[in-house]
Amino acid sequence: MSQDHKSYHDYLLNRSRFSFWIRRFFVQDLVRHFHGQVLDVGCGIGEFLKQYHTSSLGIDINPFAVSYCQQQGLTCCISGAYPLPFADHSFDGVLASNILEHLDSVETAVAEAARVLKSGGILAITVPQEAGFKHDDTHVNLLRQADLAKIAERFNLQPQQSYFYPFRLEWPGKLLYFCELRAVFVKA
Repeated sequence: MSQDHKSYHDYLLNRSRFSFWIRRFFVQDLVRHFHGQVLDVGCGIGEFLKQYHTSSLGIDINPFAVSYCQQQGLTCCISGAYPLPFADHSFDGVLASNILEHLDSVETAVAEAARVLKSGGILAITVPQEAGFKHDDTHVNLLRQADLAKIAERFNLQPQQSYFYPFRLEWPGKLLYFCELRAVFVKA
């Protein structure tokens, strides 16, 4: 198993209590966008899966994270963001939180998310803003609101909401690594 996977898994589990508490608020804001069965792409240690009390499934490339989720009683399997191992129109929602910035092909990941979404389904994307992007050397794509909207449009995803979190302004994201851009789309 890759040492990088083990190190990242250990990092997720060994964050401070304060960090776990703050993450609950970050995740609660995402939960409100969904209904029905949701696919959490890049689920990590299952923070969304634990708070979203409806049918959900997590996937991650990290075998340590998947094993941890399964031990917590969460439905999770090993998979990357593309190709997704699910039939067309399988989910009411797809969450891609803090993964697109790591991928070689953002468009392929969004295309796969759109493919597995039912008509009327929700795709919620979160990406780090500028300070968060610079904070991690595994980030390869700095994505802005216009970038996400342009990509989503190609795959018949209509913008529902786009906002900065936890502050509703863009400028804190230039200074604070935990600031995110959140975009919510509906499949037409």
